[in-house]
Amino acid sequence: MKNKAVIDHIIGTANSRMAEEMSTLLGQKVNQSNLMVILTTKEEYFSEPQGKAALTHMQISGEGEGDSYVLISQDAAVFLGGTLIMLPDDEIESRIKSGLFDGEEADAFGEIANIIAGAYTSTFLDLYKKSLRFVKTSVAPMIPTKVDVDADEPFPPGDYCHARCTLDLEGRDLGFLDFLIPASILGLESETVAPTAAVPPSPTPPAQPQVETEAPSKTIPSTQAPQDETEKAEVAPSISQVSKNVPESTLEHVLSKALERTAVELSALLGHTLGFEDQHLELLTKEAFFETPRDLSVLSRLNLQVEEQTGQGFLLTRISDSVILGGTLIMLPPDELENRVSEGKLSGEERDAFEEVANIVAGALSACFLDLYPLPLRLSKAGIEDLAPTKVDPEGPEPFPPGSYYCLGSDIVFEGYEMGRIELVLPPELLGVASQQQATSTTKEQPTSSPAPASGTEASHAASGTGSAPPAVHSEEFEETASETASVQTHAVVLVLSNDTNNSDIFIQSLQQSELSCVSAGLQDNFKEILTQNNVKGIFLVLKEVDEQGFAAAIRLQSANQKSIPVVIAGPEWTRSKVIKAVHYGAQDILVTPSDTTEITEKIRLHLTKMG
Repeated sequence: MKNKAVIDHIIGTANSRMAEEMSTLLGQKVNQSNLMVILTTKEEYFSEPQGKAALTHMQISGEGEGDSYVLISQDAAVFLGGTLIMLPDDEIESRIKSGLFDGEEADAFGEIANIIAGAYTSTFLDLYKKSLRFVKTSVAPMIPTKVDVDADEPFPPGDYCHARCTLDLEGRDLGFLDFLIPASILGLESETVAPTAAVPPSPTPPAQPQVETEAPSKTIPSTQAPQDETEKAEVAPSISQVSKNVPESTLEHVLSKALERTAVELSALLGHTLGFEDQHLELLTKEAFFETPRDLSVLSRLNLQVEEQTGQGFLLTRISDSVILGGTLIMLPPDELENRVSEGKLSGEERDAFEEVANIVAGALSACFLDLYPLPLRLSKAGIEDLAPTKVDPEGPEPFPPGSYYCLGSDIVFEGYEMGRIELVLPPELLGVASQQQATSTTKEQPTSSPAPASGTEASHAASGTGSAPPAVHSEEFEETASETASVQTHAVVLVLSNDTNNSDIFIQSLQQSELSCVSAGLQDNFKEILTQNNVKGIFLVLKEVDEQGFAAAIRLQSANQKSIPVVIAGPEWTRSKVIKAVHYGAQDILVTPSDTTEITEKIRLHLTKMG
């Protein structure tokens, strides 16, 4: 499932880029939404009734060869093509009603298909471990209901990765756009892939406020680390263990204070308010760290020294965030800053400016470690480089060798706008920490279940082991237990969120019978606060009705669930469209209520018992 998560992320980014480039070509805003990525077969795909379609054939070349296919309704293709050649609205509608797909609007849609191919090519080249290129070869009308699923036309039988999104142009609903790529080319043919929502790409941040016309002071705060040469530091691959047992809580406290100091100093440097929220420290293996898909990033290398021992740490920020911070420092106008963010590259003067930002971070970290940490740890910036995290070989030496690392992640908030996460990676050997945790690796549970079918019939899953945990803890309202859990909550718990008391009780009882601790809360509570104050390893979202109110809660939970904790959504009267929505909003599985203990225990065993 690791490769599937990467593919989800890449396709989400490609579709976002596709919509932006189509908007530029057409001169009107194109929106794509409701992205779903599943594994399907030709037979399964054509089992769903569809109207007349426009089929675009795309040849794949590079480190994988084959053919891929884009399908969109014929009416949408005529509308998009007609819009491109600026046909009057009544003429476009007339051509749609004719039921034909030929002439100049068909040729024009071919240009739009080129845009789609280009967006996918550039994204896969940027983010995928293999170099794949997509080239449009033809566009033709097709009648899906007449397709022979056993024939080789319009494409052969087999397994396909099916990416579907909905498009609208200036508020006009254009229906589905489907992209079918052979699963074998993406390495998905042997995986059991459940329908999952693709990881949405981070939206392009809005242009920052116009800064003062006066030149900002270039005085660097006194804690700034001196800038070293930008070449990678020569460091021995292995580092001797520093003989000091520093409590893990001390490391967490010092890093928290360092982020506070960094925020103050960067705000002074940039002339805008910057802060860090939702901080989380975890011991991870390199493989586990890069298992979570990330956007194109800037890697800042940090030289570390404790007495005679040396090593390296690493700071990761998204390219877009780095451009904003660097561009703000050199006072780029808002429209120019937005253009450079859209380009997706950190270069020129804003790259030099971001190096100053990285210096500030290194300096604040170094100052706080020297002031507060039991060991005389010094940090300085060693240089920055571009990084495609989805291309990193977890067994390779770059950008850092395999092993365990302390990883601190925190959201950047700039002028009230929530940007991406800044991530600090430090080798434990130089920190001298007496760790209470074991490095998380990719042997952790990977949810593989499929959502329930439209009929509500639950699929049976094989599972083994029941797991164990401290005795169950139950409160009617989260506020009653917050004071008890806020200070120290080290053991794993399951979170039950509900607006349906009658049905949520059976979930709590089932957890108790499985010897799992739980915390319960209502749908109006602060999800982020609950997840921060508790070591949550699984979540049941129990809904009285599977409606817009319930999905609104799922969206809030998805936003707060930065650690991708498994979520099971339970509720009555599921339909196919509701299942798709639930998966899109973060559910690994669904459950029909009222549920009995056996059904709930099955989900517990499947998703929530491997808590480590």
